Amino acid sequence: MTTLEIRVLGPPTLHLNGQVCTVRSHKALALLCVLAMLREQSVESLRAWDKAIGAAQAVNTPGLIPVVQALKTLVLMERGVHEGNDKNVRDSEALCAATLPVTEASGEQFAYTLLVTLQGRLAAWRGDVQAGLRRGWQGVKQAFDTQNGMVVQLALPLLMALLAEAGRTEDAGLLIGYALHGLDTTAWLRTRAWRTQETLSDGESGDGRVYPPGEPPIITQVLRVLQSRPWAEDRP
Repeated sequence: MTTLEIRVLGPPTLHLNGQVCTVRSHKALALLCVLAMLREQSVESLRAWDKAIGAAQAVNTPGLIPVVQALKTLVLMERGVHEGNDKNVRDSEALCAATLPVTEASGEQFAYTLLVTLQGRLAAWRGDVQAGLRRGWQGVKQAFDTQNGMVVQLALPLLMALLAEAGRTEDAGLLIGYALHGLDTTAWLRTRAWRTQETLSDGESGDGRVYPPGEPPIITQVLRVLQSRPWAEDRP
């Protein structure tokens, strides 16, 4: 497997697998860095996020740093939970706690909504599954409100896992059905849907059934059904 390397050469260029890439925008830099994560190379992706922080400073884009920190928090949590590495989860928790107030103050919606959802996942890891589910649902709703497809795709697997841990098999199955059969899903989301499905005892949990027969599931339909559940009610 090819190793993904991202390092700063000097503003505004990056070195990506032997090729020099010019960074022309915040999105370009973020997309270069997200490649490592999407290739399921957790070690390389963590290095990429660290390099991305340096690159953001080098090209004078401090506003990108909370986004990079949120994505690094996600990778740490993913690696920690999936591989049973408690240190990674604790590092994720510390980074989330440090970055969330910054994103809330700055109004950076991508990072903020992803971190809120991660906070729910981390709460469940600490043992408070119900509080984690409520927080995770809050994050997913906010992510959907941003109309940013990438943050929605990153947040949904977190809610899916929370629902499974909370014993909400049917509701987890709605998201699994969307992830596996929807037209606008990513490999990242589908991989995590398969992973969550394996943890559920009901082998048919991934059958959505909230959409007309013969039609692919639509995320708005799924979220509308989840919104009606008692656990999704707004809490004071």
